[in-house]
Amino acid sequence: MARARRRFGTVSLKTSRRSGRKYIEAKYKPPVEAYYKWPGMLPEYYTKRFAEGFETEAEKWLNDAERAIQQGIWKPPEVARNEGLARRVTFAQYATDYVEHRVKRDGEPIEETTREKYRQYLRDHLLPVLGSLPMASITPDDIERWAASMRIGKAGEGAVIKRRVFELLSGIFAEACEKPLDASGQTLLERNPIRIRVPRPDSDREYVDIDMDELKAIHDAMPPRLALTIYLCGQLALRPGEALALQRRDIALDADGQGGTVHVTKNAKEVSRDGSKIVIAGKPKTRGSIRDERIPAWLVPVIQAHLDRFVDDRPAALLFTGQRSHTYVKSQTLRNAYYRARRAVPRVDALAPPLYNLRHRALTRTASYTNSIRAVMAQGGHTQVRTAMHYQHLTSDETGKILAGMNAEAESAGLAPHSETEPAHEPAPKDRAGGATNTDDAFSQLATLVTGMEPAARLAVIRGLKPEQRPKLLNRLPPPVQTEITIALLDAANGSTG
Repeated sequence: MARARRRFGTVSLKTSRRSGRKYIEAKYKPPVEAYYKWPGMLPEYYTKRFAEGFETEAEKWLNDAERAIQQGIWKPPEVARNEGLARRVTFAQYATDYVEHRVKRDGEPIEETTREKYRQYLRDHLLPVLGSLPMASITPDDIERWAASMRIGKAGEGAVIKRRVFELLSGIFAEACEKPLDASGQTLLERNPIRIRVPRPDSDREYVDIDMDELKAIHDAMPPRLALTIYLCGQLALRPGEALALQRRDIALDADGQGGTVHVTKNAKEVSRDGSKIVIAGKPKTRGSIRDERIPAWLVPVIQAHLDRFVDDRPAALLFTGQRSHTYVKSQTLRNAYYRARRAVPRVDALAPPLYNLRHRALTRTASYTNSIRAVMAQGGHTQVRTAMHYQHLTSDETGKILAGMNAEAESAGLAPHSETEPAHEPAPKDRAGGATNTDDAFSQLATLVTGMEPAARLAVIRGLKPEQRPKLLNRLPPPVQTEITIALLDAANGSTG
């Protein structure tokens, strides 16, 4: 067969050098504009082989390509194949594969406990709404339909789980839009259907401050074999899982009895095995979670008494074990014991803080002992400033300490905001009904204005107030704004860039 003359592409008969068999080869050049749309991806010619005698099929293949180019809808064959995949693969298939093969940013696999949570999020919240839809057919309306299916109560019930499910959903579609399917660089999806945002819940509302007398009362009301966890979490800022994973070898008390070290290297986690949940010692939450916590002198005899009474002499012996199981204590068992012990302090029990509140308490107190945000981060095992701030809750006294320190430093450099001879302002009296004063109203109004300002303007307002006025304004600001301003103040106080 001689090469046929065509206005678009060529069809020719060729012989295979390897087998000696004849075949039809059709080929054409991509349109010029395609080289700009898909740079570095297109070959000089697209070719396709057909068996001898199938000239009509070869002609049709070229005619289809020519028609697509003329209509402006031509795409490279590999792109078209991938788009077809997006129409065939359902959300359930893609999302399940995403969860089962998910890795961290450093390439390490995610923890099995995290993978189990993701499976639950898919099963309970995502697949019922999106599971049967092809990935390419999912629209912003479908995403909004999912969001509407997860209602949030008036008091914020369900906000935390909705945010976590949204983070998983965002990760799934981000990968579908960014991960190349092959060497061509083509991704499964070109556009991300997620247009909505699910805000991160404000966890500061859950925090309940617990003083040392109240902490001791809760400790004393706990089952003796678990009581030490209250101090480990509420004083040393261990996560409950970190405390439950401790072994005798992780406790090193100083010879003089004036201190010691807790080596935090593991985290107790529950995983499913053969249809039931068991507790294992897994990796800590982050790299920064592997740390040494110094033990204050007062806590040494408490720890020593616990070791003597409840812990075997073996280095691998667990600090906390079930009374009958003699193995890891389940997190729910510890929480239940804490809930019962919490009743010993009616004020605290009425506010119903969760067990994790004890870690919040420890880090908040740590922040009041030091003006170093890096020291607070080390105590909590954090690697990010904002993460550390998430676990700190400011009081007027603590904010005043930060601001007083800044002002003292400024005054030593001759930068005092007002004269030392300026008379101090007397506190304004309350109104006759015992309610808020005009000053309180003024600070509330100012807080509303400051909340709507840019960050730099907020700081300027704070610094323009007298030291005794600043805590009053800060305490009226929303927690996220408090956090933002306090990070800036701490950075300024420490000369840190964060």
